[in-house]
Amino acid sequence: MADDPTIGELWRRQVEHEARTDRARAEVDNRIARVAADSVPSQVWTMRQQAWDEQIRALTERIREVEEHLRQTERQDELDEKERLRERARDRRLVLAAFVSPLLLLLVQLYLSGKGA
Repeated sequence: MADDPTIGELWRRQVEHEARTDRARAEVDNRIARVAADSVPSQVWTMRQQAWDEQIRALTERIREVEEHLRQTERQDELDEKERLRERARDRRLVLAAFVSPLLLLLVQLYLSGKGA
């Protein structure tokens, strides 16, 4: 029975074992706490993702607005160009009429004066 541990020795071994176990658990808990602190909580991740999605939606909407404004501007430019062409045609007709009508009057006067009237 000389090899059997005493009750005091058993108690000391039990206390040392519990202390080692507690240290190991504390170390594991510390590692878990560090990983949890370093990781992004899922709620924060979800909020960031929603904010990102909202930014993308806003950017897409802004692009649509700019494209629509560009199309409207192009249509207005085409209408303005057509109106300028119509004005130029009217101006040409007016200039032609301004030069032709005095010539016609002169021809009529020459004809009448040549007839002796």
